[in-house]
Amino acid sequence: MSAPEGLSPYGRLIWNLDALVHDQYGGEHVCMRAKRFAIHRCRSAIYIDGNYRATFTNARHSHFRALARSSNPLRLVNVLPITIGGRYIQCGAGRWLAITNAPAGWGEAVYFSPLAKPLVTVVIPV
Repeated sequence: MSAPEGLSPYGRLIWNLDALVHDQYGGEHVCMRAKRFAIHRCRSAIYIDGNYRATFTNARHSHFRALARSSNPLRLVNVLPITIGGRYIQCGAGRWLAITNAPAGWGEAVYFSPLAKPLVTVVIPV
């Protein structure tokens, strides 16, 4: 299933993130560590800041990919990558899913390339 027609850039971002979470974990209980923006399978209450709640419960076959890397692809940029299962989320060639560390505070999710300006900026309540 692909993303529904007519979604905004924010809607496509959320749809693909929800699809990636389902592709990785199926129907398992999934949580998020808020301070690290880390999505993971819930196994221990000590690592649970809250449940991951999908907006698009039927989303599957994400265009995003979860990639293991030896170093943070955005380490030289003032953003915090969003991870899933300890892997970075790639949104296309050289683009990664991250939360900006803006002077006004955390909360803008972006497709980000370390060599260019963000391609899409959306606000995610945190």
